[in-house]
Amino acid sequence: MTLSAVLFDMDGLLVDTEPAWMRAEKVLVAELGGAAWGEADQRAILGLSLPLAIDHMKRRTGSDLAPDVIGDRLVDLFLGELGGGGIPLQPGAAELVGEVAAAGVPFALVSASVRRIMTMVMDHMQAAGVPRFPVSIAGDEVPRGKPDPLPYLRAADLLDVPIERAVVLEDSPNGVLAGWSAGATVVAVEVMVRHEPRDRVVVRPALAGLRLADLRALVG
Repeated sequence: MTLSAVLFDMDGLLVDTEPAWMRAEKVLVAELGGAAWGEADQRAILGLSLPLAIDHMKRRTGSDLAPDVIGDRLVDLFLGELGGGGIPLQPGAAELVGEVAAAGVPFALVSASVRRIMTMVMDHMQAAGVPRFPVSIAGDEVPRGKPDPLPYLRAADLLDVPIERAVVLEDSPNGVLAGWSAGATVVAVEVMVRHEPRDRVVVRPALAGLRLADLRALVG
């Protein structure tokens, strides 16, 4: 068997956007009249599709606002937190994506973030030297987002590759579940949370130092 594709998560894995998400979530929860928002709450929605994250916020705050209103406000707050400055890449991100692209291995970006956020982050990544992703799947472009496997299945379909020979790189438990349920081999990078290795799930302490040869070996 040979590696068919490399499918990357975005937030937390390739870019250090989780602090900005945390600040935006805290502001929104305060606006909704909820209790303090802590790290346990952020971990609970880490990697979730926006509708599922909003469901969690509604339960925590008791807000009767429509989910789309809350979601739009969260996205606006997050983009405001990012501001006009650069979005920091995670160590090793540019190197690994660049190596995959240079080798001609199909690759895609699969995120729970909505397209509006994805476009902004992708532009920043490209400006920082990360190759442009030929295929990208945003959370608002699929009827079921992570932890459902559909986003990764859709990416494999668009790349026209078998998902069983693809490697997914993720940092959240919800993202790991999505990639694993799709049938791919998953590299779970411990950015904010710890992961347990199991069949088709390999745990790494960081993205830095991970090479294309390592990914090939997982399916070879």
